[in-house]
Amino acid sequence: MDTLEWHRGLLPFAVAVLLLAGVSSMYVDASTETVIRSTQTENRLGTLMTDADRERIDDAFAGGPGRHTVRWSNSDRDIDYTMILAPVFKTARGPCREFEIEAKADDRRTRASGTACEKQGGWRIVE
Repeated sequence: MDTLEWHRGLLPFAVAVLLLAGVSSMYVDASTETVIRSTQTENRLGTLMTDADRERIDDAFAGGPGRHTVRWSNSDRDIDYTMILAPVFKTARGPCREFEIEAKADDRRTRASGTACEKQGGWRIVE
């Protein structure tokens, strides 16, 4: 299997991680420690993320305005996560920050990144 094929194989996992992390039409609501899901169908791999994983993502966004990295492991699912959040910056939308999340399972890594802006106590993914 060549590298491109391997990356394509991880695409559903990357999409699932992004969906569960708040990308697309979802947002992280720090006040309720919950990732609010859209009505989109979740990929089977995406269901591997537990409520505890979602809470860690929620906590990462709420972790202060400076640059920081949050790492955690889901030992039940054998997945290691790293989330890097850039410092908060001001925009017309309000406070925003760029982020990157990486999931490692079975020695395979997938990364995704985006920009989220704070709105009404939660962080909405805008890019």
